[in-house]
Amino acid sequence: MSEGGPIDALKEARDDGLIDHIGFTSHDTPENVIEIMKTGEFESVTLYHNILKTRGSPEPAIKYAHDHGIGVVIMGPLGG
Repeated sequence: MSEGGPIDALKEARDDGLIDHIGFTSHDTPENVIEIMKTGEFESVTLYHNILKTRGSPEPAIKYAHDHGIGVVIMGPLGG
């Protein structure tokens, strides 16, 4: 994450009370999502997970988030 980049702007907005939390959304692989979470910059993640499809499950990323106190929101749980 580059200094003076978007993350720094979000942190400043949080410090100024303009936002409460910093999160991200991803359709990437669980491995890449975990690498992003490992930066420690994010408090939540929104992941695509369709319970009707088992291929490409984000469950490893969900488990990592749970184990590290990172909130998870699931988009498209019923195929939407």
